[in-house]
Amino acid sequence: MLRPVAARGDKEKFYPHFFICARRIFLLRLKIMNYRNGFIIPIAIIILALIVGAGSFLFLRKEVSTPKTSENIHNDEEKTSTTSLTSLERASEKKEKDAVPLVAQKNSISPLARIPTPAPQKKDEHKVKSPEASKVPSSPPVGYTMLPSAPAHRQSPEFPTQAELSQIPACGREQFVTVPIDIQKIMSISPLGNLAPPGHTFPTEHMFFHITAGDATTETVPLRSPADVYLTLISIGRGLTKDPVDYTLYFALCKDVMGYYNHVKALSPELEMLVSQSSCMFPGESKETRCNIQTLHRVANGSEIGKVGRLQGNFDLGLIDFKKQLTFANPSRYGTRSLYIQCPLDYYNTEGKAALYNLLERNDGRCGRTDQDVLGTLKGNWFYGSARADMGGDWDKLLAFADDSKNPSLSVISIGGIIGPAEKWEFTPESSGMRNRVFDGVLPDGEIYCYESSKKPGKMIVQLTSPGELKIEKQNEPCASSRSFVNPTTYRR
Repeated sequence: MLRPVAARGDKEKFYPHFFICARRIFLLRLKIMNYRNGFIIPIAIIILALIVGAGSFLFLRKEVSTPKTSENIHNDEEKTSTTSLTSLERASEKKEKDAVPLVAQKNSISPLARIPTPAPQKKDEHKVKSPEASKVPSSPPVGYTMLPSAPAHRQSPEFPTQAELSQIPACGREQFVTVPIDIQKIMSISPLGNLAPPGHTFPTEHMFFHITAGDATTETVPLRSPADVYLTLISIGRGLTKDPVDYTLYFALCKDVMGYYNHVKALSPELEMLVSQSSCMFPGESKETRCNIQTLHRVANGSEIGKVGRLQGNFDLGLIDFKKQLTFANPSRYGTRSLYIQCPLDYYNTEGKAALYNLLERNDGRCGRTDQDVLGTLKGNWFYGSARADMGGDWDKLLAFADDSKNPSLSVISIGGIIGPAEKWEFTPESSGMRNRVFDGVLPDGEIYCYESSKKPGKMIVQLTSPGELKIEKQNEPCASSRSFVNPTTYRR
C-alpha cells in the first residue's frame, strides 16, 4: 500500500524548530571553541546529528499518522475485490425496483456488484474456460453480474451444475414482471401445443409471440429480461431460418424455474462481449455455424438483451419448472426439458398475466399443453423405431394424435414422415363409432379405426395392438370402403 505523504501544514510547523535548534548548536560550538580549541568540534557534530535524527523521527511519526484522503482510499480499494454497492448503484437499483413492469424501460439497468474471481482450478479438473479469460474486464457490463463459473461440465448445456445452482436463489414468490417486448408490438400469441410437422410434429413446448405476419420486414424490436434472472446459456445458430443468425437464450428465475427465448436475431452489446470472450462448449462447434456458450450471469429486470423480429416475424418463449413433472407414457424417450414444460404466462405477475392472456389465440382462454398422452389409448405421442423426441434428426419418425392448440374441440393427426409426407389431418372427432373416433376412445380392442379429413384425400387406418404399440397405414380410398391393412407401419410409445 502506498504510504500517504505528510500534509504541507505539518512541514511548515516542523522546519522552523529544526533550523532554530541547528543555529543554537552552531553558536554553542563557536563559544566552546574559545576555551577548548580542537577536540570539542567532533563532540558538537555528534550532538547536532542526534538532534537531526530526533527531528526526523518526529516527522516520520506525523507522516504515518496522517489520515487517508478519499483519493488514497479509492486507490487502496482498487487492489481488492468488493461485493458492496456504491451509493450510485444503490440509487440505480432502487429506481429499477420501482419501474413500471409492462413498459419497456429505458436506462433502467443498474450496475451490479463485482463478484470475486474464483480461485485457480487444478489442471485435472473439468472446466469450461475461455482462452481469452485474461481479457475479461474487472467490472461487469451494466445490468450484468459475472458469477464464478463451475468446474464441472453440465449434463445438459442449458441446465446449471449443482455448484452453479448454489449461486442461484431458491424459489419463493419470484415472478416475471416485464413482458418480453413492448406490449403494443405483439400482434398475437400462439399457445402451447402448436402442431406444425415436421419440426413440431409433437405439441410444441413453447409459445410464439407474433410481431409481424413474417417475411414482411427486416426491422427488429428490443427484447428484455422478464425479471432479475441468471443467464445460463447462449446458443448460436446460423443459416437455420431466412435470417442470418438465430440465438437461443436460457435463463433461471430461481433454482427450479427456467425460461428461454428462441429466434433472437441480435444480441445486446453486453451479450456480444460475453460471446466474444467465451469458447464453444463442444468439440467441432464454431461461432460461425453452431455454438453453445455456457455462462452464469445475473441480468437485471428490464435489461435489453437482444432484438427480435426480422423476416421471421416472431420469437419463442418457453418455461421449465422442475417442481412440476409432466406425465408421458414413456419418459425415457424425452429430454429433460420436455418433462417439465409449463405455461410461461402463468409465471407473470397479475398485470402481466392478464395482458398476455388477452393476446392468446385460443378459443377456450387456456394456455395449452404439451403432455397429451392418455395411457392405454391412442391419444398422445408415438415413435418409430428408436426415435427420440429431443433429436432433431428423428423428426420424420414422430407421430402424434392430439388436440388442436387453438381450437381443442378439433382433433389432429400430426405426421412427421415415414407413412407419408409431413402434414396434419384435422377433423371433428366422434364420441362413438369406428370413423374419426376421439383418440382417447380408441383402445387395444382388436378393432381397426378409420380417419379422414375434408382437407386431405384418402384415409388413415389405425389399430392399437397393445397399450404401447399401434399399426397405421395411409390408403387412397375413403373410410366407407373396406378397412384392412396392406402394408402397415408400427409405432410404439
